[in-house]
Amino acid sequence: MKNYRVIHVLGLILAILLLFGCAEMQRTSAKASAPASTLDRVLLVGELRVGMSGDMPPMNMTTKEDKLIGLDADLAAVMANAMGVRLKLEKIPFDELLPALEVGRIDMIISNMTITPERNL
Repeated sequence: MKNYRVIHVLGLILAILLLFGCAEMQRTSAKASAPASTLDRVLLVGELRVGMSGDMPPMNMTTKEDKLIGLDADLAAVMANAMGVRLKLEKIPFDELLPALEVGRIDMIISNMTITPERNL
């Protein structure tokens, strides 16, 4: 009876170690490969890059020191904080925001951007 108990405990320990080993291998290989999504990249790098024009008060505007402030900047800060990542605000002219997003220069746009059928495409 004691032998069976020892065998079961050893088997349980072996199974736990095997699961932790597989999980660690999967986590390591996931870090080595390219991120599958923007969210994966943000979490992997630890930085959220947000684009805004800086010329649409009170949503976003620029201080004399060229710092982006306003409701959009505050919203971006709350999002980055909730994700546990650093925030990097990028001042980009409004008509260059979508191209910057498409090429991956920024992760998201918060700049008084409204939804249109063309933007949905």
